[in-house]
Amino acid sequence: MNVALRASNNRKSNIELLRIIAIIFIIAHHLAVHGFHLLHPDIYNNLDNGSKVFIELLMPGGAIGVSIFFIICGYFKINKDKISLKKVLLEAIFYGLLIVLLFVILKLCNVEYPKEPAISNAKQLLTAIFNPVTSNAWWFLTSYIFLILLSPVINIVFSKVDLKGYIILFLMIYLLIFTIDLIMESKYFSITRGILFYLIGGFIFRFFNTSNKLIIKRIISIILFITSWVFISYLSYNFYNKSIVFDSKNIEILYRDLMNYLENGILVVIAATSIFIFFISFNFNNKIINLLAKTTFGIYLLHDNYIIRNILWNLLITNNNINIMPLIVYSFISIISIFVICMIIDLIRILLVEDKYIKLTDRIINSFKNKHYKKEENENNQ
Repeated sequence: MNVALRASNNRKSNIELLRIIAIIFIIAHHLAVHGFHLLHPDIYNNLDNGSKVFIELLMPGGAIGVSIFFIICGYFKINKDKISLKKVLLEAIFYGLLIVLLFVILKLCNVEYPKEPAISNAKQLLTAIFNPVTSNAWWFLTSYIFLILLSPVINIVFSKVDLKGYIILFLMIYLLIFTIDLIMESKYFSITRGILFYLIGGFIFRFFNTSNKLIIKRIISIILFITSWVFISYLSYNFYNKSIVFDSKNIEILYRDLMNYLENGILVVIAATSIFIFFISFNFNNKIINLLAKTTFGIYLLHDNYIIRNILWNLLITNNNINIMPLIVYSFISIISIFVICMIIDLIRILLVEDKYIKLTDRIINSFKNKHYKKEENENNQ
């Protein structure tokens, strides 16, 4: 435990707090999209307009939350020339195994798994354990791994150019790669998005000055963040409630494409960037925040695997449950409960298990290297 706390003390608590807030954003989004829109649209359609507005106010958290994580990654890694994926991969494997165990327990308890045949369950279980990265068991994990693998190449260019050069290259990537992938709904868009926000984080680290006019920057950042969030929620409300009716299918498709670009190509960029700038304008250290922030990746892996999430939201979002208390209260209790339970599980992993499986992995790797790597010979044969 002391080792974990010492490691946590080296982190910037303002950014670590933002990690915690970002994962809460993501859980809130999952409640709205998985709990209501995908699994239980019938329950959503029967809600009153005020409750529907509240659900749509949760929707922006997903895109903004993951964008914040990509920005943080770029902020800390833009000048790095080495990469390390060991801890991330081992954590994914750990949760793949844990999710299988949870799934078996839930099945033994006769918990119904919605909308998936048994053979699909078996395939998902296998991919969660043995192939968590390229199988897209967690899309964010896949994008993050590819982003880190690409980061040395990105850093070679973007850690050396001046301000003007950085802006020119960034705009080229934004207009010619990110925008086209977004409009064409490329299956690699999640990676493209990761690169874009990584570069935003790198730009802020290299060129953004947070030491002057702090109050003005904070006010502008919060205004931009709230305005963008509300606008995204408004677009989401119109989409799910079909507030706008079109005479032509082609015009409807064009409208949806434009709204998709406005949301993900402009508003999410503004919201994620502005809230990140707001948080880096502070500077403080808190070992508890730092330790809890280390659990955010585990919270994501645990609650949003496609084995668990349908069971989770199928249990939480029912007519009986949401009528127990006001929807807003029930939603906040659900979001915080998921956060706290997953956080506790990951803290147990960090404090009791992580060091052990990392050391075991290191021994296996070193043993393999000693047996099978060619020894480097001295050029002078000395």
